[in-house]
Amino acid sequence: MGVRMSTRAVVHRAVISITRAPLLFSLVIATVVALALLGTGAGSQAAPLGSSSVPETVLRARELPRAVPAAEEAGELVDEVAHEVDADGPEAEPAPAGPARTEVFAQVDGFDLHKPSDALVLAGFHQASTPGSLAMEPVGDRTRVLPSRGRAYPRTSAVDLVLHDEEPVRAPVTGRVVTSEQYRLYNRHGDRRITIRPKGRSDLRVVVLHVEGTQVEVGDRVEGGETVIARTARRFPFRSQVDKETAPEAWPHVHLEVKTVNGRELQR
Repeated sequence: MGVRMSTRAVVHRAVISITRAPLLFSLVIATVVALALLGTGAGSQAAPLGSSSVPETVLRARELPRAVPAAEEAGELVDEVAHEVDADGPEAEPAPAGPARTEVFAQVDGFDLHKPSDALVLAGFHQASTPGSLAMEPVGDRTRVLPSRGRAYPRTSAVDLVLHDEEPVRAPVTGRVVTSEQYRLYNRHGDRRITIRPKGRSDLRVVVLHVEGTQVEVGDRVEGGETVIARTARRFPFRSQVDKETAPEAWPHVHLEVKTVNGRELQR
């Protein structure tokens, strides 16, 4: 036992110095330590191979049970040393931060709606064309309530979020995607619709229209203001009411409504 402890002490000092080098050297040391410990243990208990009438392969097989604990002890020793080195070494670099959450542009029924991009040009609120859409409360700058369209619904029950070309579209709320599908806008123009069930609000649906390059599927969980749900907003071959607010420039926009489950959220 005394010989084994002495060997362990010597190896410990060697590993202390070598483990400050790359990990590859530590692995090499682990192997050497295992062989050294096996050798000291086996040497005191086994007769020389040449003096036995038992075949050499059988004797080596008998040594395997002693090799396992020796290797385990070597691994524990390297772990101990690595811990000592880590404690004295520099602190690890922090993990990279995720994408910054975009700002809030509106609130509705107790929760926030996040901008699809912090590079938002304008949020133009207007009247929805179908029932079931809740009135939103504009927040911050770059928001405007557009003139009435002569409809019976609240003037902030829908919003057109104007973006630059090729600007990624992020989720307006945290929740789960319940639909991601194509449809015909005004029964004439191909378009894409994504519907999100807000977290904790199974009675509501947030509907996002006019997107290209969908990045999410039904069942995906999204984070409001963080998760990219589409590559960009869609351009159409006609001018919308919100284009008058940015004239002479005209950019693509994302249309958004917050619908009750009983509302006809899939009708456009």
